[in-house]
Amino acid sequence: MDMDSHTHGDMTNTQPVNVSELVPVPHEVHHMHGVPILETELTPAERLFWEAYNTTSYFTIDTPHKTNLYIHLALIYLAYVVMYPLALAVKDTKMFFPALVVQSGVVLVSIANYSIFITTAPDLYPNNAYTKMTSGLAIMVLIHVASAFVYTAKKWLEGPSNTNHMPLPGKDIPLSPMDGYASPSNTLYDPEDHMQRLSDDSFDLESTPGTPHAMEFASAEPQRYNRLLSKIFSYRIVAELVSVFGVVCTFNYHFLNWGMLCYFLIYAPTGVAVLSCIGMNEHVFNLLAHFIKGGVFFSMGIVSLARYCGGWPKMGWAWNKSYISPMEKPTSFLYKIQPKKGMVTMEMLESSLILFYGCTNIFMEHLASPGGEWTAKDLQHVSIAFLYLGAGLCGVIAENKMADWRLEKFNTEFGADFEVDGYRPAHVTPGFSPNPFPAFTIFWTGLLMSQHQQASELSTQVHVQWGSLLTYGSLVRLATFALMMFYPQKSFNPTKPFTELITSFCLLCGGLVFMESTDPVITALEYRGMTPMFTLNVSVGVVALVMAWIMVVFSVRDRYRY
Repeated sequence: MDMDSHTHGDMTNTQPVNVSELVPVPHEVHHMHGVPILETELTPAERLFWEAYNTTSYFTIDTPHKTNLYIHLALIYLAYVVMYPLALAVKDTKMFFPALVVQSGVVLVSIANYSIFITTAPDLYPNNAYTKMTSGLAIMVLIHVASAFVYTAKKWLEGPSNTNHMPLPGKDIPLSPMDGYASPSNTLYDPEDHMQRLSDDSFDLESTPGTPHAMEFASAEPQRYNRLLSKIFSYRIVAELVSVFGVVCTFNYHFLNWGMLCYFLIYAPTGVAVLSCIGMNEHVFNLLAHFIKGGVFFSMGIVSLARYCGGWPKMGWAWNKSYISPMEKPTSFLYKIQPKKGMVTMEMLESSLILFYGCTNIFMEHLASPGGEWTAKDLQHVSIAFLYLGAGLCGVIAENKMADWRLEKFNTEFGADFEVDGYRPAHVTPGFSPNPFPAFTIFWTGLLMSQHQQASELSTQVHVQWGSLLTYGSLVRLATFALMMFYPQKSFNPTKPFTELITSFCLLCGGLVFMESTDPVITALEYRGMTPMFTLNVSVGVVALVMAWIMVVFSVRDRYRY
């Protein structure tokens, strides 16, 4: 029907309607409003839908232990948003283990509070994933702490690992505890002063090379903490634990250090959905699609900002030139699998993930109606999967084609006879690859979805918001490539192109708004009368705080580099 709101109101108030024949629908016309939707002019079918809308959630029900829910949320976010990133910033120092113990204690207290709450609350979301993930989190925390204890004991009992120390002609330079990468000396253009990297474990990609082992606690004047560890590790049972479980715990330690952070990035939005009771029944597929896809872009924003702050420089992912020496190659599985003519670039990693996503997403778009006919909406979404499939494959092929270009780029700046301690590097990278396909994919995703008409005006505008943000971010990433190509820096230090700050913001904010654009969230916002600017304003503010905190964490990491 095409009529203005006055006609709509007249129809609602004057014409007799047989309610029993109505099918409740959320929208028959677009409603732009800033008040609860029940206070606006609605058609009979719309009013029937909205009056039946259920706002009950775990936050609104009356329960004797509601306080325990808020304690759980406060502690779990304190543990994984504040405490754990700071612990990772000092991961290869003697402060990490006590920090991990304290953080794990906070997590377990949080989980205990959730258990008290959920066992006394009505089962509003039967068989929900959040409760199961909370139980899994408790188990993983205990395994993580136990593995960290055995790993720390193993390093203590082994003593100073100076056997792996290979001094270079220059002085040793302290390292980044998060990246396992030594900054070059002050003479940025002298490759002889550039530090080599040696891992003491084949899978320990972040131990500190070129210096005495970072976990070495020996000192001229033992501190109280050292004496405590010495007393604990002197027990015979500790040595037996190291002997039996040393290898397994070492693997668990390195895997869970970052695995716990990744787990929380999935755990947090799951909690939002379950505790708010959104995305139930048939709506779960729409919610999952938006949360997963939006979460991917949000995670890309975190990675992009981490690269700007100096993350993963040994692999050249901090927009810096790097190399792997023949002595380093056997020390790490990651080093062994590097391609012959260079190193795995971030562009190759992004293209591979895009290709994988395109392959899997072709069949996921039909999950909401299995066995039914494919609708135009299904086909529209599948066509985007084709975009990811094709662009991802193009990106992978382009990376292989540009292998010679990257090698020549490095040799042009450092010379084909570049050597380290008399050895030619086994692998080199100029720090980037001008591969447009990852940015191309994000650009078209944003552009197509910003034109994606929805059932309500609010949903349409929110899609325009995150679609535009992704489009802007992809264009700025192309500007980064231009800067790196036309203004190259002959340095092994992490490069910090200012354009990446804007790219990170666009990806973070676009991903967050993407997650908010799911139908259950939009319906909840409409019921309460929220306008499109609500999602954008809140998301911009939250993302600014997230970016600031990530940069603070990397500043703490840099503090322990020297």
